[in-house]
Amino acid sequence: GSGKSTILDALCFGLFGKPFRNINKPQLINSVNNNGLVVEVEFTVGSRNYKVVRGIKPNVFEIYNNRKPLNQEANIRDYQKILEQQILKLNYRSFTQVVILGSSTFIPFMQLPAKHRREVVEEILDIQIFSLMNMLLKLKLKDLQEELVSIDNRYELTIEKISLQENYIDDLKKNKNKLIKTKREAIKSNTKVIQSRTSEREELENANVVFLEQIKDQQQVEQKETKLKDLRATLAEKHKSHSSMLDFFDNNADCPTCQQHIDEVFKEEMTVQQKQEVEKYQTGIEKMKSELSSTKQRLKDIKEVADKIRDNQLLIAQLNTSIVELEKFNTKLETEIESFNNGSVGKIDTDKLKNLKKEYKKIDGERQSAKEERNYVEAAKIMLQDTGIKTKIIKQYLPIMNKLINKYLTSMEFYINFTLNENFEETIKSRYRDEFTYASFSEGE
Repeated sequence: GSGKSTILDALCFGLFGKPFRNINKPQLINSVNNNGLVVEVEFTVGSRNYKVVRGIKPNVFEIYNNRKPLNQEANIRDYQKILEQQILKLNYRSFTQVVILGSSTFIPFMQLPAKHRREVVEEILDIQIFSLMNMLLKLKLKDLQEELVSIDNRYELTIEKISLQENYIDDLKKNKNKLIKTKREAIKSNTKVIQSRTSEREELENANVVFLEQIKDQQQVEQKETKLKDLRATLAEKHKSHSSMLDFFDNNADCPTCQQHIDEVFKEEMTVQQKQEVEKYQTGIEKMKSELSSTKQRLKDIKEVADKIRDNQLLIAQLNTSIVELEKFNTKLETEIESFNNGSVGKIDTDKLKNLKKEYKKIDGERQSAKEERNYVEAAKIMLQDTGIKTKIIKQYLPIMNKLINKYLTSMEFYINFTLNENFEETIKSRYRDEFTYASFSEGE
């Protein structure tokens, strides 16, 4: 009859959301209607009746437990996990290996590689959780190894720092007299420099006192310059006015306003008078220029002296800073000499060594903890490998499996002895032959 393969596709799609055959999901939809694909699968687990409804166009995925819908998860994948892990307790591979067998795609258990045989049996025994735990442990072990390398580097570096600091302190103790002598020579040298710079500073300060005395008239000279400039402007204006009047009498015989003739006697008197005024103001302007030039020269001299004072003040500030720093350094050297004389190493050096030892202790604790955790993880990883806990569990079930297999073979009058070991390698014995392999059987067998 037709439609046998469709039943397999419907079962797989209804339970796992994908067809049994190697076809695309859209190809499952009726080619006439192009919509309305719905599969309903009903089954019983213990006393519970389940129904799974799945469809395309529209998309539907519902699970019912005793006719009551299960809470719909936000993510379809999570909903599918509930169906596979909590209800069916089978995934797609195990379902297509032990529940439905399609002749076109089915690979017999005995033709599977040992690895895939193990996966099928682990799924049936529900022990694949150990594989997941093993994978997580591998990741954790990798992180632990990286962390341990980092801690080891810090550990070695701290040991090296402690060694260097201890050697430095030992050298300080051994070379105490030599160091004291060197520091005293440094104090003596610094003191000479301080005296020299103090003397230089005093010379500059004395020079500034003299310079200030030289320019004490600065304010008066600046005021004088302002007044001379104003007076020069006034004289120039009056000189210009009398010059204009002189030009008028020299160039005009009649009054341009009333058109009357200017009397010659009056004209001559006015000309003489205006000439005298022009000459007087001209002489005043010349004197004013000379006085203003002298005042400007004085201001220039004052500016040069003021610049020298500023330069000296800058040098004095630099000398003050240098003297203060040298005095601070001498104080530090004297403190160190006193410390050496008292037979102790500097507090800074001993504190540094104490801090390094504290850091070493802390890092050593972290290192031991990381190593201990790594040992636990490695031990757990060995236990969770295929040759560990899973093999022990499988070993307990193998006799039952082998017993049932041979029971069914006998019931089908196929008299051979079939045994699987913990690595899922078979041993087959016949009453006529000692040993032979699965591939030795005919297709019917």
